Amino acid sequence: MPSTSKDIRKYYKENIREFMKDCLRIQHRNPNITGLVPFELNPAQEALLTLKEQIEKFNIKRTTYMAQFDKSVQITHLPVRINVLKPRKEGISTLIEAIMYHHNEFNPHSKGLIMAHREDGAHNIASISTRFTRFFPVTEPEFKMKMYKNNSKAIEWDQEHDSGMFICTCANENVARSHTFRIVHLSELAHFGNGDAIAAANEACGDFPIFFKETTANGLDAYFYPSWDKAMYFEDVKAYWDEHKATPPDWNGEYKFFWGWWQDPEYRSPVSPEERKLISEDLDEEEKALIEAYGLSIEQIKWRRGKIAGSATDQKKLEPIDFFRQEYPANPEEAFVTTGTAVFQRSALTRLEAQRQKPEWHGKILLMKEGQIILQEQEHNRWWFSNLVKFERPREGHEYVIGGDAAEGLKSGDWSVASVWDRTDGSNLVEVARYRGKAGARLLGDIIAYLSAHYNDAYVMMEANAPGNSTCQRLVEIGVAEMYHRKNEEAVGQDQDKEVWSPGFKTYANTKRLIIERARAALRDKELTIRHPDALREWRLYANEDGRLGAPPGENDDCVMADCLAIYAHFVTAPAILRAPPPEVPQSPKDAQSIRIQDLVRKKIKKSQLRHKQDRLRPLKALPPGKLA
Repeated sequence: MPSTSKDIRKYYKENIREFMKDCLRIQHRNPNITGLVPFELNPAQEALLTLKEQIEKFNIKRTTYMAQFDKSVQITHLPVRINVLKPRKEGISTLIEAIMYHHNEFNPHSKGLIMAHREDGAHNIASISTRFTRFFPVTEPEFKMKMYKNNSKAIEWDQEHDSGMFICTCANENVARSHTFRIVHLSELAHFGNGDAIAAANEACGDFPIFFKETTANGLDAYFYPSWDKAMYFEDVKAYWDEHKATPPDWNGEYKFFWGWWQDPEYRSPVSPEERKLISEDLDEEEKALIEAYGLSIEQIKWRRGKIAGSATDQKKLEPIDFFRQEYPANPEEAFVTTGTAVFQRSALTRLEAQRQKPEWHGKILLMKEGQIILQEQEHNRWWFSNLVKFERPREGHEYVIGGDAAEGLKSGDWSVASVWDRTDGSNLVEVARYRGKAGARLLGDIIAYLSAHYNDAYVMMEANAPGNSTCQRLVEIGVAEMYHRKNEEAVGQDQDKEVWSPGFKTYANTKRLIIERARAALRDKELTIRHPDALREWRLYANEDGRLGAPPGENDDCVMADCLAIYAHFVTAPAILRAPPPEVPQSPKDAQSIRIQDLVRKKIKKSQLRHKQDRLRPLKALPPGKLA
């Protein structure tokens, strides 16, 4: 340890962990530990501080590179913008106040803003910061900068140092307008009731702040959730930069930090040997899924049961289990409990999320024009950035089914989705590939035609509602034979000529419930293996809101609809599983490969099946009549 005050200050400025341990005092969260204790980081606090440091190093690397080409670029470790989603009582606010206190102690003319959702929250946070000053163990007068004010509204250093921390609620946005802030903490942001205060805080900190948005979830709220949804994990941003030397498109510049309740070593209750046996023999499906996904111990299961039966039952806003998921989430998706009833069994989805599998191939489909696509393999590990993912390549003798949901191809609109499933088992469906991109409806037809031919003439069930009707027509034009057709409801009662049959599945309120219920049963009965994280997220958020089935506002259900069509096709409409080994299909090379869709499809269809375009509207297999039309 240095001996002079100047050297001590330099040492603590460069070593924030030592500063916290040696100089800051906190109350331990364990009520049995009385008095103040040195601030030593718990696992959640250490993880968040490490993330901040990683972002700062990455910013220096990124701006150093950019400065070679643009002299106006400032080489800096800023900005650091982190969205923190966590369970109760992890000490995150304590860490953020310590970071702010350290920053202001060692940087003159620096201002920090702490904004809480309520007065009691602001008071609690203020007590953390004022305690830092009151019990600072100063041994030499010159070591610490002199303080001017230390109360529940402001902590200010003297006029010479001119730094300060200002504490308010979101109801008092004028505080945010009074200074330029270098570091900001919005506490319990999901529970804010004033968007103007958030806007004021954003404007007050400029382009290069340290900015923490921290909260427990509050459903799909208006302030935190949209920010979280556009934020990304540091590993994903860095991987994208390393490959492209650019930041990801549609990224809002903010980083995600999540900490699950099961990661906290103190969230456990002791059990006796007899109790361990009783609990082990009485696990429900969700508990089994949590054990499989996160390696939970019986002690953690007991603690979880106690919370659900205790404090979660005392409130009346949500069902106890949903309240627990919101206050003590195991994963980010679980945190955002919606007011509607979840349609799909959450324990089954948790089990599938634990089985994440790396795909055999992933890349991009580049749409050049109708009739031609280009496949480009991507080598980076962040395969969920790719719009085409193949978890398994086609296998000889296997049969597949495809569900499709079309969008208009707008950048800000819905996704076009085609999901491919191995149905060879007869009972179980396994996701083997998925396209999720911004193709327009007709271009999606080319993509599905390619996937159908690639996966051994996979049977296709496409939604016929607009714009999916354009996809269906494109599939007919190309000559995709293995496709669901329905009776044309306008033609019922006429002779079954070429006008009677139409491609695609029409979704109305009653038919939508039919395919959703079949999917619910398949998930519940463990007949599905869903692999893509975007699909799993949509399935988890899909809800019944006062009788309306769909995604919450601002969310998508395109994967859900494509998947449900494939599931219904497999169990209800697709031909019996009996197929000769397929001819070989060239695998996608690492270099871009141009594919003419018509040529690929014609290689896979017998000449006798290549009928006139209008004639192809008739069913080419022994399909059931249009019972659902």
